[in-house]
Amino acid sequence: MRLPLPALLLTGMLLTAVGCQETTVRGREGREMSIGIPRSLSIQRGHAQTLDVIVTRTNFNEGVSISVAQLPSGVTAEVPSGPSTAEKVTLVFRAKASADLVQGQTVRVTADGPDGMQSIQYFNLAVTE
Repeated sequence: MRLPLPALLLTGMLLTAVGCQETTVRGREGREMSIGIPRSLSIQRGHAQTLDVIVTRTNFNEGVSISVAQLPSGVTAEVPSGPSTAEKVTLVFRAKASADLVQGQTVRVTADGPDGMQSIQYFNLAVTE
């Protein structure tokens, strides 16, 4: 069975949306930056968990600064200090033994690049017993 082109395009877009979470922004002179992160992360109280941020650059090599916001009480994020030129930036999330128990807490990850380019992505965080 052959699907018409619009159906194939829609199917491809749905698979992409389900399989990955990525945001692309465009800057001057053909510069582009995108970040990709998992949709969710779960941490047990008193433990740590890593999350990889994939940074894709087009037409530039400058560093990108990563920041994290909207964490629940008792959870911290270790992010590189200053801009990174790496393609994969690993963040470490730590939940204290007394961290708030949460399900589906929306956490914001921001990448700031050159020329004011900024890419924002969100993931759901669970802190469990």
